[in-house]
Amino acid sequence: MLVRAVRADIYRLLRNRGALFWGFLFIPLVYVLMTLVPNLMMRGAAKLIGGGVDPLAQAARSLAVAGNPFAHLFFAMGAASILGGEYRFATWRLVAPRLPRTSTLIAKWWVFVLFACASLTLVSAGTLVASALSVLAFSEPIRSGLGAGAVLLTFAVSAFELAAFASVVASAAILTRTVMGAVMPPFIFSLAQSMLGAFLPSLSEPSALLGLPSFAGDTARRYAIPVDGLPPVTAGAAAVSIVALVAWAAFALLVAVIAFRRQDLSRE
Repeated sequence: MLVRAVRADIYRLLRNRGALFWGFLFIPLVYVLMTLVPNLMMRGAAKLIGGGVDPLAQAARSLAVAGNPFAHLFFAMGAASILGGEYRFATWRLVAPRLPRTSTLIAKWWVFVLFACASLTLVSAGTLVASALSVLAFSEPIRSGLGAGAVLLTFAVSAFELAAFASVVASAAILTRTVMGAVMPPFIFSLAQSMLGAFLPSLSEPSALLGLPSFAGDTARRYAIPVDGLPPVTAGAAAVSIVALVAWAAFALLVAVIAFRRQDLSRE
């Protein structure tokens, strides 16, 4: 039953080209065009050649886009179209009787997570393409300083962070019953965390701040890929960060399910 609901929502999202583009394809496109391409141009202009290129490291670092508030705004649009579109078009009364409410909501959550992971994959693929162009254009050597395990761990952390974000969007969508209400509160929450992080040092030890998803995601990614000039993240801090992301995803989704089961959908 859950599988049928997931397949139905995937079909509906693929037919909704606007939501598909702005929610899941726009961020990879912008990342490649506005970040990687100018870097290649500046590299060629400054003739900063000779250090070599580490494609895996660049691909892994690009996954930090999962914690970017600007990216969250567009991911929220994609999530809101899946989780809040029924309120906008008043179609819950047609959908709800077909499947249990819990299965329906969880299926929509899963669809967002799947497409968000696909979006992250496109970001990494675009980074690898830019690395290949750098190697071909400037005859730079290929370095290999990062293992595939670190890339997979970084991808998993970013996927968990977006899953937690999807749960927050789901709660906002169910509680406000509007698409705008599903987009703006999660975006403001993400932006506030980013602004707070700008005034605080990077975390490397277990801390209460790791209870916030943005801090947890950044810390866990730095454990997988150390950043020069910053203290290495301890295994304890990384474990706390991952537990915090999973807890956010589970708790916020539970809030959405409880609220959704109690709603009167006869007019929605």
